[in-house]
Parts: sequence; structure tokens; C-alpha cells
Amino acid sequence: MGWYQLQFYLGVLLALPLSPLLAYLGFKTKRSVVVLPEAKEPKGITTAEKDGAPFQLLLLGESTMAGVGVTYHRDGFAGAMANLLTQQLNRPVHWQVVAKNGLTAKGVRTELLPKIPVQRFDLILIGLGGNDTFELNTPMHWAKQNRLLIQELQQLQPTVPIVYIHLPPVGQFPAFPKLMQLFLGGLVRLHGKALDRLVGPLPGVWFCSEQIASLLLKGPAGSDFTAQELFSDGVHPSALTYRLWAGEVADYLRARPKTLEVFPG
Repeated sequence: MGWYQLQFYLGVLLALPLSPLLAYLGFKTKRSVVVLPEAKEPKGITTAEKDGAPFQLLLLGESTMAGVGVTYHRDGFAGAMANLLTQQLNRPVHWQVVAKNGLTAKGVRTELLPKIPVQRFDLILIGLGGNDTFELNTPMHWAKQNRLLIQELQQLQPTVPIVYIHLPPVGQFPAFPKLMQLFLGGLVRLHGKALDRLVGPLPGVWFCSEQIASLLLKGPAGSDFTAQELFSDGVHPSALTYRLWAGEVADYLRARPKTLEVFPG
């Protein structure tokens, strides 16, 4: 982890002369971004042609998992992911969201883990990274908190596959000035590398480490989308982006049927 930590401090040193400007831009951006509420109805069940016990899906994390940017979770990442799982598994999916806007990895540990329902899930998806980036947490701190999160989550849900979805494309947020995109985009990439290194040797844990930004900007079949179509407020995803994002995660899961034991081989 030392190399990523060193890169972080080198970046801080390079950005130090610009720190007053970055602080001003951050303050100005925070005031200009509309504060959107979390999505409503954080649980649901899909229908499938084939009857059977529902596949139990838990979604855990920060604002993206909390559905900020859409009115109802069924129109956000949770609903899109559940529908894709239903299509692949041909069975109902019972999905539940335990998430809160503004939380870091440490916040998820302390605030959300006690709220996880007492039942066994078949798959846990974690969406984090934005707030740890905004708070300028170091790669070492980020990795430490996620290591603790995984350990505590595995105590609550033994043997359940845990998958971290892509880190948010902070460097692409249209609400951020270019300088902030450059600085925060570099930090979230370091967090991604640190998380990939952490998760790699851990049994039962995976990370969609590929960048999502290029997919979102290109769109399906090479079509282009505007920033207004992709981001609800310049920071959080739109319903369209949630669907694209869930599709990327579904492709990742489908490529790992034997290790994840989620999709039939």
C-alpha cells in the first residue's frame, strides 16, 4: 500500500500551491449543487416466469446505493440490478437497500452494518468511494476501513459473495470544474487501485475494477449521451446511468459463474 500512499502525498505536494483555488472551487461547487433526496421504497421483489425461493440481494453503501438522483429505488441501481438478475436467474429477486447519502467506508461500518436485516443473503453489492474521495482520505485509510468493513460484514453474512461495484467516475462529474475533476479523479483512481490490491487475495470478495466512465460517455452501441442525460444534478447518476451501471455489474457477475456461484454455469 506504500506506493499508492506515496502517490497520494506527491499529488498533495503538487496541488499545494493551488490549494486556495481548490478550496474556493470546492466551496463554490458545494453551494451550487442541488441537494437531492434519497430514493423511496428501499426494498422490493421482482417476478419471474419460474417460481421458487427468491434470490436475496443486499445493496449497501453511499448515495449511489441510496438512489440519489431518482425518486424510487425501482428506477435506480437497485431496481435495474434486480431486473437483470431476474432475467439471468429466471427466478424472483428480493432486493433490499441499506444505504445513506454522505457516508464514507467508515460510516457504512459504524452506521449501516447494525441495520442489516437478520437473514441470509445470496449476494451483497457495495457501492462506495465518492465520499472518501471528497474527504481526501488517503489510500491507506480507505483500504483499512474497507478491510474492516469486509471482516465485519463476513461475520454477519458468512460465505455470502461480496462484490464492490465500480467506484464513481468523480473525474467526469460535470458539476466539478476541470481542476477539481483532475485532482479528485486522480485520487479516486488511487482508491480503486488500493481496493483492487486489497480485495484480490480475499476469498469471497470481488471488485469491478474497470473504469465505468468510458462506458457512460460512449453509451450503448457507440451512441453519445449528454451530461444532463447521465447526471441528475451534475454529480449523481440519472435513471439512464443507473441502468447502464447495473448492466456493467451484471456482465461482470455473469462472467464469473463458478467463483461467485450467482449465475448458473
